[in-house]
Amino acid sequence: GICKEDSCVAGKKKEPVVCCRGFGQIRPNEDMDGSNPDTDKFPGIVCPGCKKPFEIDNFFLYRCNVVVKYRTKKDKEIQTVTEKVAEEKVWRLGGEGNDTGKEEYTSLVFNVSPL
Repeated sequence: GICKEDSCVAGKKKEPVVCCRGFGQIRPNEDMDGSNPDTDKFPGIVCPGCKKPFEIDNFFLYRCNVVVKYRTKKDKEIQTVTEKVAEEKVWRLGGEGNDTGKEEYTSLVFNVSPL
């Protein structure tokens, strides 16, 4: 995404920022802002420069197994997608160039594990 904080190095330049999350369960719709890491149920998706939350444009997955469970505003049921992202392949979800445009998820959960 893009950090919108004028006091941030990345925000001033309007450059893309990346928040690496690693393996485990990632719940972007339920992430807190990261301001209370000891009590927040899920760690926040925050700019690495200023530690403030930013809007996510894309998810990039690399060298992992992932199960994505999601529901969009138009879905009645939770959908599940399983993907093995191996070798030098990168799996990109969201962002420009998507045939469907930007999707709004009412539920979004990634379970990411090593290959």
